[in-house]
Formats: sequence, C-alpha cells, structure tokens
Amino acid sequence: MNLELITQKYPSDKCKQWGHNYIPGYDDLLKDIQFSAKTVLEIGIGCGPHERAMQKGCPTYKSGNSIRMWRDYFTNAKTYAVDIMPEGMIHGEERIQTFVVDQGSGKDFLELTQKVGGSYDFICDDGSHMAQHQVFSFMVLEKFLNPGGIYVIEDVQPEFIDRFKDLTIFSKEFADHIRTNYKIVTYDTRKEKNIQDDFLMCFVKNAPPKPQSDVFVILRCIRTEEDKKLWRRCYVSIRYFYQTTKIIIIDDNSLLTDEFDQRLEDTTIIKSDFTGSAEVLPFYYYLKYHWADRMIVMHDSMFFKRPFTAEELAGKIKFFWHFDRHEYDNNVEIDKVIQFIPHSAELVTLRKNANEWNGCFGLGMVIDWSVIKELDDKYGIVSLLIHFIKNREDRMAYERVFGLVVFKEQLVTKTNCSMFGAIHDYAGSWQADFEWQMKNQHLYPYAIMKTWSGR
Repeated sequence: MNLELITQKYPSDKCKQWGHNYIPGYDDLLKDIQFSAKTVLEIGIGCGPHERAMQKGCPTYKSGNSIRMWRDYFTNAKTYAVDIMPEGMIHGEERIQTFVVDQGSGKDFLELTQKVGGSYDFICDDGSHMAQHQVFSFMVLEKFLNPGGIYVIEDVQPEFIDRFKDLTIFSKEFADHIRTNYKIVTYDTRKEKNIQDDFLMCFVKNAPPKPQSDVFVILRCIRTEEDKKLWRRCYVSIRYFYQTTKIIIIDDNSLLTDEFDQRLEDTTIIKSDFTGSAEVLPFYYYLKYHWADRMIVMHDSMFFKRPFTAEELAGKIKFFWHFDRHEYDNNVEIDKVIQFIPHSAELVTLRKNANEWNGCFGLGMVIDWSVIKELDDKYGIVSLLIHFIKNREDRMAYERVFGLVVFKEQLVTKTNCSMFGAIHDYAGSWQADFEWQMKNQHLYPYAIMKTWSGR
C-alpha cells in the first residue's frame, strides 16, 4: 500500500490536502526500504496545540496519525515515536511504542536508542522544527542509522534551507563526515502551495557494496543418451568449482527427460516458451527474472576444467570465444535479422566493415544484468529478436548481430572481447569430441572446454 492511500485513513499535515506536500517525495524516497526496515522512529507526535489546530480544518485528525501512517507503511517494522509532551503518549496500539523525550537532550536520545534495540532504519524529525534541534538530533542519532537507512528532517525553515543544502549549518568536520557517508536528497515543494517551510532534507546512509552475485545459465537440449552425458558433465563441472552459485537450466525443447534432474541442488529448470530461439533464451529469461548481477551463459556441451581467474571475469561483458573470420557470414541473413531492431542502418554499415568487429561464438559469455538491460532498451536485441530467431541460420546470424551491437556500443575491443581467444584457433574445433579432448587436455589451458556433439 502506498502512502497516499494510507493518509486517507490517517490524515496529517504531511499530505497536500491538510498541509505540506510531502507524500510524493516520501513514496519515491522510501520505496526501497518499505519492507526491509525493522526499526522506525518519528520525533514529534503532533499532540497538544498542533492537534487542536489541525482539527479546525480536519476534524478526523488525531494525535499520532503520522506514526500510525508509518506503522502501516513499514509492514515489518517496529515503530517508535517521541514527544516532549506526556499527553501525546499512545497506549495499546499494535506495533507502536511512544516515549517522552526532550529533542534537545542527548541523554534522552541515547537512553531511547538503548531501549529500542540500538539502531534505526528510518528516522523522521517532525519535532520542534527549530534548526538547532534539527541539527542536534541528527548529530546524535545518525551514528545509530543502519547502512542504507534514511534520516529525514521535515519543515526546514526558509532562512536555513540553503545552509542545510550546502551543509554549512554543520561544522566543517561534520559536513565532511556527511559527504563521505551519506547521499543527500531534497524535496522542495514550496511553490506548490506557497508554504515557505515545505522542504524535506534527507540523508541516505551509504551501504557497503554488496558482493557481486552470479548465476550460471545452462542452455540444454537432450535428444540422445549421449546428450544426457554431456549436459551432466557440464552441470557437475560447475558444481565442482562453484558449489553455492545458483544454476538455471533452460530446456530448449528436449526430446528426452532425465532422472538426474531430481538430484539437482539450488537449481531451477525452465521449459522454453520459444521453439528454435535457443541462444536468445538465456538473455530473455535473465531479463525477465533478474536472478543475479551477473550471468555466465553455458551450452550443455561446455564444461569447466578450472575456475575462472579474476582477469577473465574483469569487465561487464566478455565472450568465451570470438570469431574474426567472416567468410562464413551469411550477410543476407544477418541483415534480415538487423532489420527487426532500431539503428539498423548503423549496424549494417558496421557489418560491412568486417575488420572492426568480432562475432560471439555460441553466445557463451559472462555479462552483467545492467549491460543486457541497456542493450535491450536501445536495440531490442532480446525482446524483439526472441520472436524472429527460429532456426539454425537465424541463430548463426544472431551470434553476429549480438557482436555488432556490443562493438557498436564500444563495450569491448577486438583485443579484449573474449576470454579464450578465437574459436578457430581452438584445438579440434568443430571436430573434437569429449573422449578426444580428455586424451589431449594439455592442448586446453582454458577454464572452459567445448565439445562438439554433432547437433
């Protein structure tokens, strides 16, 4: 439920109808922590003179409506409110606890913080609206804000707005602390209702960067018993080196089932919705489900010999193998595929300059979600072409069109586009089966080996 709907139940001067126009800003600011926040604090309950003044224009207003709004919005949080006036205390309401606190007392705030568990995910200062209290409260409480937490100061008085915005209202040392540890966001809606203190000063505490998450995606098609052996080798080799990384299997219209599927761990099998689209499928389902920050695309005839090195994984996109020989390009087919996507004329021009781009062999690669999202937003390289790639000739063209788009966007260069080099230099390319490769492993220094199965 968004805040606009909740304020209809709990009207307060935060909403445009009864005072400030803060709700759109809050909806934008808080959406990422709505369900993760565990501890919420509001300074100021809106009792006494404020309650009586509000009720003149809004008879349904009740002291504490603001904290009730936060309680209903942050569905997984404990909500706390403080006020200097004892008459504002709320008793017996679910997930709300109130305390008498003097906003100018560091001792009161420290004792409060100990009582509520020692940290906060969201703090809203709707207290005295005096600049010295707003500065003091932030300086005392910000250290208890969790990474990713948000601290908001409401109703900054007009004579102090610029000093809050440039942080000169704080000491230079503390201002430097803020710049290092916080993202600053402001919502200035003074002109909308001509209310001079209609201003939110927001501090979003930096969160430590999350380790990049990975997902392996295996494109699988089982037509023979030999195919079963190959894809199992692929899966087991991933699990040998990457025991905890999630694996997605996209089954591209297999003719046979495999009982081995019942033994898979932390693995999801997706049955393809698109017959013949093959190499497009990992990108399509990755965009749809966004399993991780980075996807490693494998064919069921590829398997690990060793783990990747850090150098091999560097960058936002890297092919496993590329091809720079274009004598096998079907330019009529390539241009037919290109015509379905934007910027087709530019791509055809680049295609004609064959020495300026490489294709991506089999679309095996490591790619960040942000990259495929940007490429699809601009070119429809996935969402448009999923409907047109239907056979082997189309898929061979797609290897080249994908390469064209990546080179057009200058995401790679001729010298750094792949981990393992040109596929035509691969020992036994288009001929070596698994048994031959096992006997000649010294020929393969790569992390991944590719077996030709004749499909």
